[in-house]
Amino acid sequence: MELLPAELWGHICGFLGPPDLANLALTSSSYLAPARWYLYTKIMLRSDSPSRTDTFRLLLNNAPLARRTVSLSIETAKGWQPEHSFPSHTWIDMNIFKDMDRLRTVKFRRLPCAISNDATASEFLDLLGAIYRDCRGLTEVSIWGFVWPALPVDWFLRPTDIHQYAVRPNLQKVKYHAHYSSGKNSVI
Repeated sequence: MELLPAELWGHICGFLGPPDLANLALTSSSYLAPARWYLYTKIMLRSDSPSRTDTFRLLLNNAPLARRTVSLSIETAKGWQPEHSFPSHTWIDMNIFKDMDRLRTVKFRRLPCAISNDATASEFLDLLGAIYRDCRGLTEVSIWGFVWPALPVDWFLRPTDIHQYAVRPNLQKVKYHAHYSSGKNSVI
């Protein structure tokens, strides 16, 4: 079986679902590359996953693989707080988006930033700005389950946040559901 050409393995992998691809990747190092090529089209990153830093490193060091990503789900564990080793207040390495020009869908579940009033909004808007700047094929953004702290009235007016980016014609859908720590809901 290992004598089959890489192109044929790639074709075979195209017919497999994620569980079978994961099993194939674990079977042999020679199957890892073709299986990974299909596994990384849809990625789910979880803040509580021990493999998240390995995934960041892989996407940063393998631009062709990062370009294959079309769907990214970012799920933050309830009550997540940054460790001392984090360079910022978010667990997402924003550099992973620089090669994801084919990314179509981004879904957030819970706020991926430490909750600390003004810094929370700024960190999240920086993250959205990086995605919007680097992912030119983006068609859908979903934001679900956020709890915003009480914010100053003008937090969204800063010139460095996402409002500086022109809306691209390919952005078709934005879903947003959140509530403030005061208990008010916000749905768009």
